[in-house]
Amino acid sequence: MKWFKRFDHWLMDLPYAYNFPFPIKYLLELLVLIISSLLFPILIVQLIIGLFNNKTFNKGYLMYLQSIEGTMFFCYNNRKTSIHFIEQEIIPKLSPEIKIIFVNGRKLQTEYNTGYLSHALYQIKRTVGFPYLLKVVDGKMADYSINKELFDIINKRKNKNIYIDQLMDRINAFYSSSY
Repeated sequence: MKWFKRFDHWLMDLPYAYNFPFPIKYLLELLVLIISSLLFPILIVQLIIGLFNNKTFNKGYLMYLQSIEGTMFFCYNNRKTSIHFIEQEIIPKLSPEIKIIFVNGRKLQTEYNTGYLSHALYQIKRTVGFPYLLKVVDGKMADYSINKELFDIINKRKNKNIYIDQLMDRINAFYSSSY
């Protein structure tokens, strides 16, 4: 009964506990014990189901990456300072094999599986910023951010075409590399 006395002291520390008559206080304690004993198994079952779902999702993700092996993606978002420049200057110069992913808020606009691709974007370790170059190599998603290079070009006033050509060379070098 030591644990019950400790629980009783915990309940007595609550400001509203002083207003209850003696039997109601113990009925409330009993109710809390019953509810917590009922919720604990439900919590354990939910935890097991969550682990199983996570394991099956990861297995499906790896199988999906293997099914799109060699696919290259250019992923950009709806940032006002860069969207027009990307759509007018970068995308027309990309190879037709490169698939475009437009991120509008949290939604991906692409013909590929958005659940798995959004998982791939969340897995990026070096989160420098959009746009990202992505490609699937050996069942893994390789990524590279051209955020710094792109905004350096956008902020320059003169000779943007020279810098755009250098950026396109860097983009093509990433896609042609083995990883």
